Amino acid sequence: RPATAKGRYVEAMTLSATMSPGVHIDPSPYLSV
Repeated sequence: RPATAKGRYVEAMTLSATMSPGVHIDPSPYLSV
């Protein structure tokens, strides 16, 4: 998958984490994949 798409995916995860403070998501495992 394109690097741009992966970057957008991580960005979307960060937004979800921001909108849901009760849920903490660590993007590092996805960045290493």
